[in-house]
Amino acid sequence: FIGEMMLQSLLMILLISNLYSQCDDFSQPECDNNGLCNWVEELETMNCSSLSNSSSCASYSDYGCSWEFSWGGWQNYGSTCVGGTFQIDSGYCEEIQMPQCSEMTENQCDGSNNCNWVDDVQYGWCGSHNTSASCPDYPTCSWGCDGCWYLGECCGSYICTGGYYQIDNSVCEEVEYQLGDINGDQYINVNDVVALVGIILDGSTFDLAADMNYDNQINVSDVVALVDIILNS
Repeated sequence: FIGEMMLQSLLMILLISNLYSQCDDFSQPECDNNGLCNWVEELETMNCSSLSNSSSCASYSDYGCSWEFSWGGWQNYGSTCVGGTFQIDSGYCEEIQMPQCSEMTENQCDGSNNCNWVDDVQYGWCGSHNTSASCPDYPTCSWGCDGCWYLGECCGSYICTGGYYQIDNSVCEEVEYQLGDINGDQYINVNDVVALVGIILDGSTFDLAADMNYDNQINVSDVVALVDIILNS
């Protein structure tokens, strides 16, 4: 019963803190401070003089545009929209698309809690592949004449040249995880809810084990799902 009350209290804290907000609800400062979101700059430059009638001109009055009568016109046809150039900021906040582990560089992989970099570097010597068929299959290696040339033909023997080579087959692999076991202790309990709340408040990490509803977002919906699992287990 005490554990259930703790879980309910945590949920109330999350709700009061407005943690339902998604990236598209954030202002630019909020977006910049959230590691899961990215602010997209979108500035449109316009000129009041391009607005051809009084109604469209009036709709941009907040940007300094005004419809003014030109005495040189006939029946007011000489009137124009004046006010110069202005910019409309249509920037927005969007969710950062997390790459798959297999798509990550080594630095990205090392910085992810859900991925693990596996080193697999093969070293070799071209001379050990001394056939014309296998030699070109290795980097830096080439099949060539080891000796003199006479009348366009090799008077020595053909060998695989190129010295030593390196083949890097290292890969970033997804770490196996148990959904809901946020702290990795093999148990799903209130400690995982606390860990999940910490991830949400931090806003800079993404943990597959915490994405309870598989929507690629960590928010209060995942807390609700985790609490439901704990209470019904």
